[in-house]
Amino acid sequence: MPTTTVRLHGALQLLLVLCTAACVSWSDTKREIVTPLNRLVHSDYPAAIASGDAAQLTPLFAPELAEWAERDAREVTGSFSRLDRSRCVIFDTAPPDRTGAVRAECVLRLDGLVDGEPVTWEQDRVITAKPQDGQWRIVAVEPGHTVRVSGGPVFAEESAARKLVARNRSRGTPDRNGGRQVYMGSAGIAVGDVDGDLDDDLLLVSGDRLSLFVNDGGVFEDVTASSGITTPETGECRCAYFADVDNDGDQDLFVAVMLGENALFVNEGERRFRRVEASESGLVTTHGQTSSACFGDFDRDGDLDLVLANGNNVYTTEPKPVRNARNGYADQYFRNRGDGTFVDATREVGIGATGWALACSVTDYDRDGDLDLYIGNDLGRDVFYENRGDGTFDEVASRAGLVYPGASMSTDFGDLNGDGWPDLYVSGMASNSRWILRQPGYPAPAPFPVDVLFRPWVLDVMWQMFHGNRLYLNNQDGTFREVSKEARCDWLGWAWTSLFLDYDNDGLLDIYCANGFLTGEKKDDC
Repeated sequence: MPTTTVRLHGALQLLLVLCTAACVSWSDTKREIVTPLNRLVHSDYPAAIASGDAAQLTPLFAPELAEWAERDAREVTGSFSRLDRSRCVIFDTAPPDRTGAVRAECVLRLDGLVDGEPVTWEQDRVITAKPQDGQWRIVAVEPGHTVRVSGGPVFAEESAARKLVARNRSRGTPDRNGGRQVYMGSAGIAVGDVDGDLDDDLLLVSGDRLSLFVNDGGVFEDVTASSGITTPETGECRCAYFADVDNDGDQDLFVAVMLGENALFVNEGERRFRRVEASESGLVTTHGQTSSACFGDFDRDGDLDLVLANGNNVYTTEPKPVRNARNGYADQYFRNRGDGTFVDATREVGIGATGWALACSVTDYDRDGDLDLYIGNDLGRDVFYENRGDGTFDEVASRAGLVYPGASMSTDFGDLNGDGWPDLYVSGMASNSRWILRQPGYPAPAPFPVDVLFRPWVLDVMWQMFHGNRLYLNNQDGTFREVSKEARCDWLGWAWTSLFLDYDNDGLLDIYCANGFLTGEKKDDC
């Protein structure tokens, strides 16, 4: 047999052995480590803490820690008059040592009431767990940084009393097999003073309808039927924005539609709107994949231009390549002519990335007097456009330190640290199962030779993708630094949207993040 053939045959045999070993190893790892550690940390431990019953808690610890565990539980929960929620999350683990012990970085979080006031208690813990006496037990605990937040404003749900009630429904989105799927991204809200009475009115976006509620002293009236705002005939309504597109001093309305034509409604006064067809407005899109939009005077001519963040439909199209998809529909830039009509200037201004966009935000990040643009992609790297000063752009995400291969769901700018420079918050996905990537034999979802030959690289990319939310502080020199972990605002589950606001009127910006995904009794990934 020729030498080259022997070497090739030997290399293929080695690849086969490595792959087989990895699969077998993962099967053992899942049975012996992943399942019992998940049960211990995500289920048994927080449930025992919440019960306040030492008889439930101490058996989870090695006998020599039983007394400590009971005392710790009393100290942790003793101040709560009522404990509403207990949750423990695994951030990271090391592979098992020679004794089979796994060292895990965790956060224990408790929510409840103390003397009628809401309290949140959160502590970093490094726990070491391993099989002992036929079950997995915690054999060492290293308490770390503790955060206890109490008091502050308390919110009450008053939508019914204020007559602001609507139900979100999806029309159903076609899939590649000819069926229809419920589309979960068909909900939104737009806030604006549509009638000029100096209070905020609301447009609620549902997949199958638009509903305009006018504010009258904090009580709302549904005026959709008389407003002239009509739901597009086809597609799923996704989001909406109030903006004065024709410079006449009142709020017009733009609605992004999936698998349908986007809609522009011009405010004609007296709570009446007129729909402007795309052929008249110039806002022509043919793909029906607009996810969000941003208005801003990018060219500094005194009127509002419009950027559309466009994506694609996962029900009908596979993202390619999966890690950094570039087969979405190109983002678009529409320049306002000054009369409320637009011209597509996408190529001229230098934008048009083809990631699967979900969100966009506008700010003057470098304080040079013009507006810059950030676009967050669900699939594909985010893009950041620096305005050259004339409404054309350079893509500077890498230079600015904003390169991250995660799934961006929303973006918002705000001066979080009070230094006068806009910072950036991007919501993403944080998986409770992320830690298993560090365990032996995890089967990376890559083709056979890539999985074996480039496993560390593939797993590192996956590790970054499930990082969670990201907070970028502005360095005041055209760059940002990512500080979400130390700021403790990275891990908020499967996030959908987020924004800066000063909810307690203390002069400091807070962050609100809406999150959650379909989940069941298991808390392995929620």
